[in-house]
Amino acid sequence: MNKIDKIKKIVEGIDFIEEHVNLRFHKTAKEYGLTLDQFHLLVELEELEIKVPDNVGPKISDIASRRNLSQNTISERVTRLEKMNLVVRVKDESDRRISRVKLSTQGKELLKKISNEADSSYVERLLCILDDETIEIMSSSIDKLTTIINSEKQ
Repeated sequence: MNKIDKIKKIVEGIDFIEEHVNLRFHKTAKEYGLTLDQFHLLVELEELEIKVPDNVGPKISDIASRRNLSQNTISERVTRLEKMNLVVRVKDESDRRISRVKLSTQGKELLKKISNEADSSYVERLLCILDDETIEIMSSSIDKLTTIINSEKQ
């Protein structure tokens, strides 16, 4: 197998692992009574809070345009999540007609539970099955890729 074929095989393997982990997240979210769309909306709100310090929360229109959906669709989803006490609507301080959406404390806690159940322990269990030499090679390879990615950011 030549280098290009090996690279393609690695990329396919990473995609497979990512898809499998995502399916675990979706399954766990469903066990907590969330639809796939609701789960993804909560994750998006969490990501926005992490990226933007003192985040006042996005407007419904911002979420709709980011997700390429109508404002009405997003508003309905937010209303359902609000009834589940997972998000809160906050009036915009500069324009009281505008509502912003933020994760509630309960929403943050639920995402943390889902993440803990679906992700870290599962991947760690899989990696523990591998022999020490394979773990060392993977660790070294990931370190090299991380260094390359970090150098490209600059």
